[in-house]
Amino acid sequence: MQQNKLYVGNFPYSVDEEQLRGLFSPYGEIEELALIMDRETGRSKGFAFITFATQQAAESALEKNGQDLAGRALRVNMAQEKGGGRGGRRRAPLTVTAAAAITARAGAYTARVRGAGGPVVASARSVHTPIM
Repeated sequence: MQQNKLYVGNFPYSVDEEQLRGLFSPYGEIEELALIMDRETGRSKGFAFITFATQQAAESALEKNGQDLAGRALRVNMAQEKGGGRGGRRRAPLTVTAAAAITARAGAYTARVRGAGGPVVASARSVHTPIM
């Protein structure tokens, strides 16, 4: 699979699409540049995705990683394919046994699960159980 998409981050919010094109176009033809904007403020979030016409151009542009841009060190990496879903890492629900084990390790919480007492909701960060 050809990898020709880069993640470019850690640049100042003041950098616009034209500046990014100017910075990366010497490496090859840019097919797409997606400057990620904040929905509420309308300003840049400080990162973008740049798709080059060829993998060779993208690999050449990796040399920009660490380069100073307005006092900030750019982060330039090959973009990683995002898994399904929307934002963040989704976790599958835990079984009652797993939730009890997490609860026991947490120490601050106790779990008492009775018949139809309701679901046990747990994650690595917190445990919430219906207490009867």
